[in-house]
Amino acid sequence: MINLPIDKVFNHEFILTHQNDVRNYVSRKKLALNFFNHSFSAEEICSTEIINCISFDPFSRPSLDPSNESFLNDYQELSNFLLHGKNYLDVIKKTFSVKSGADYRNMLKKERLYVINKFSHNKILKSIGINNPDIIASEKKYLAFYEVVISDFIINNQSIKAIFNYSEFLTSKKNIRNEILANIKVTICPYCNRQYIDTYSHEGNIKSIAQIDHLFPKSIFPLYSLTLLNFIPSCSYCNCIIKKDKLFPWKNFYTDNALDEQYFELTYHDTEGFYGKSSGFDLTITATKKEDLEHASFFRHQEIYKNHKEDITSILKKRLTFTSGYKKSLEEVLSKEITNAEFKFMIFGVTGEPEDYLTIPLSKLKNDILKYQRKP
Repeated sequence: MINLPIDKVFNHEFILTHQNDVRNYVSRKKLALNFFNHSFSAEEICSTEIINCISFDPFSRPSLDPSNESFLNDYQELSNFLLHGKNYLDVIKKTFSVKSGADYRNMLKKERLYVINKFSHNKILKSIGINNPDIIASEKKYLAFYEVVISDFIINNQSIKAIFNYSEFLTSKKNIRNEILANIKVTICPYCNRQYIDTYSHEGNIKSIAQIDHLFPKSIFPLYSLTLLNFIPSCSYCNCIIKKDKLFPWKNFYTDNALDEQYFELTYHDTEGFYGKSSGFDLTITATKKEDLEHASFFRHQEIYKNHKEDITSILKKRLTFTSGYKKSLEEVLSKEITNAEFKFMIFGVTGEPEDYLTIPLSKLKNDILKYQRKP
């Protein structure tokens, strides 16, 4: 649901610390890496360039050595293909308005063709047989090919798994998991924007109630098991009950250019709904991007957010007091000027800015209602 702006979530000093921790951990292994047609000696895999990239952002890869670039590109393309398995097809089926018949089968075939065409240029996938036209003929044949790819992928990850082991890494430095969470400046679950995931101090140590979810599950994609931009601090329900280790083409949560686009919309049945009568409106997900709609479906936002009708009625009723006259009276009482963001926070508990999403529960819902909803 929430885009995480890299510059606000991470500070440079923490990135450098994490990169150094990963380098020290990997260096002690003294292990070579082999992945399909890519091979690196223990010294090569410990190079500053590749370790810094893997430990922070192996997905954008600016200005890398050609051998490093080729390896990381192949790994990412195979990883992204493997996100388009049964879970993906099941979610796609839910988004179709037609649920059976020839049109339904054709739409599913087009979806399989879309995935195959997207990755058919990759040399490793070509060698496994991605350009065989029979693959898209049926879901059964598509998933059979998918199983061949994931089996080969897991086999070729054995040396990577030995080098980049998340559980082992957590024992390499005291309290490193909680230190990581304390330095990722997100205190509300970005999957649902409902639950606190903050840290606290206990007996001199940092503790956290957050989960570290691996967007690319570490059990299948060990190269990303220590990657900061693969760490999503999340609540236990989103991580352990809904997402687990399921594979799905997730949206890119971390971004350099976080756009604040509408996600929620209220549909009013009557004027009473506009003024806060709970039976007078419905809440719907109206994201326009395909990835956001798929994300909403996967994380059950439409169903879960129905529990927040009382929160919505409170916002709608409070909106009646959000006037320039009331703002002026507060300024007189406080003997100081109040900014619009401060005034909004006093009334609704949000400022209306995207920064709310990192620290205030239900802030996306509240901001969308305040920003986009108009009288019927």
